[in-house]
Amino acid sequence: MAGAMKRTVDLADKEFAKTYATWDHKPKFEKRTYESSGYISGEVYTLDEIYGYVSRGTKGPYPIPKSGKRLLVFPSGYKAKTKPGSTYSAQGGSFGPLVFVQSVMHPGIKDPRKFDETVAKYVNPWFTKWMEDALKVGARESGHGM
Repeated sequence: MAGAMKRTVDLADKEFAKTYATWDHKPKFEKRTYESSGYISGEVYTLDEIYGYVSRGTKGPYPIPKSGKRLLVFPSGYKAKTKPGSTYSAQGGSFGPLVFVQSVMHPGIKDPRKFDETVAKYVNPWFTKWMEDALKVGARESGHGM
C-alpha cells in the first residue's frame, strides 16, 4: 500500500508540473508520503503565491500602483497559458505595444484554473486501482487470497 501511495504522489506531482510547464515562473512543489501504525497518506503542494492566484483566482478589480518614482511598463495584450479544467500549459503570455502608466486596475483572475481539482480527478482512479491491487497482493501473500 505504501508503494501505491508513492506512485499516486509521484503521478500527482507530474500532473501539477504540466500546469506550469510553459511558465517563466516555476513554482516549487513538495511531495511527501507518510506511514504510521497502519496509516498511509501522501501530499503534493506548493506555497507559491502566484500559482495560488492562478489556481484559485483573485478578486478584482484592484489597483496596482507604480513602484517608487518609476512608471508601470507592460505589454498591452496577454494570452493565458492555461485554462480551467486542464493540466495542459500552452504557449501564451504578453504581447503588443508597451503601455506606460502611473497605475492600473487589474481585473482579477475571474476563471480560476482549479488545478488541484483537475489533478485529483485524474489521479483518483489510479489511486483506487493501485490500492485495490495492493490489497489483493497483501491478501494473497497472507494466505487470505482473493
